[in-house]
Parts: sequence; structure tokens; C-alpha cells
Amino acid sequence: MKKTISLYITIIILMPIITYYVMHEKPQIPNVDNQVYVIGDESYTVIDGKSGDDLIVFGKPAYGDLDRDGDTDAAVYIVNQTPGTGIFYYGVLVINNNGQYRPTNSMFLGDRIAPQNVEIHDGRAVYNFADRRADEPMSVEPSHAKSVWVNYDASRNEIGEWVKDFEGETR
Repeated sequence: MKKTISLYITIIILMPIITYYVMHEKPQIPNVDNQVYVIGDESYTVIDGKSGDDLIVFGKPAYGDLDRDGDTDAAVYIVNQTPGTGIFYYGVLVINNNGQYRPTNSMFLGDRIAPQNVEIHDGRAVYNFADRRADEPMSVEPSHAKSVWVNYDASRNEIGEWVKDFEGETR
């Protein structure tokens, strides 16, 4: 009888603690594979990482707090392969707003680049890839390392390039 009472007391004490950790310790991860992305003036409904044959979520997303509200957002590469030779790469952030995930505008990164990864540093997304130099033709394989830092403007739900250590920056 005493063992049964002790067991019930232990369960009663541990249940709220376990419930708290189950509910609060796991950050919600944005599902980047099922969103509506906008490239230029065109909307693409992406299911399981692709929209038809011409638009896909590429590579592994990076997760972190991009809008400085304490929850988990994502940064992704989007690839748009249109008829012709172009393979256009874009950066898009997927912002977690109280459990509702909303992609930002897209930022063009390049045509036929060689994406490496995307990272989160200091609340900004950093897209790392290889590109060509300005004087090289498109037939040359990308070999010039490039990183594009992307900043999120929460007031407009828009992204833009952030130039690190730019004179006069405020944030």
C-alpha cells in the first residue's frame, strides 16, 4: 500500500515537470518544404520541397532566430529552373510568427552558381556559394567564393543584403 501511494505521489510530482519539458524545450522548426514562395511576381506552392519541375527547396536549411523574438526561423535556398539554360538561385527566410510560418520576399543570389550552405550568424542569414568573376563567361565553372549576408526587416517582412561592417550601420 505504501509503495502504491509513493508511486502515485511520484507521478503527481513528475507529471507537470515532464509536461513542461515536452511542451517548452523543443523549439518549433519551420517546415520549409510546404510553403508558398514568391519569386518575382510569381507565387509557387511548394509541397514536399518542390513545385512542379521548375522550383525546389535546395539543400539543408539553416535554423535560428532571424527576427530577434526568441523562436526558431529558417533560411533556405530556392532554385528556379526555367526553360532555357538558366538555373536561378534565391535566398528566402521563413519566419515563425507565433507558430505561423511565413516566407519573406526572395533575394536573387545568382544564375548557375554552386551553393555551399546557408548559416545563421548574429541574427542574419549567410548564403555561401561559388560564383564566377564579373569578367568570366557563364561557360566557366563557378570557383570564386562568395558570401551574401541577409538581414530581415520585421516591419515590412522583407529581406535585403546586409554589408558587414558597413560604415554608418545602426544595428
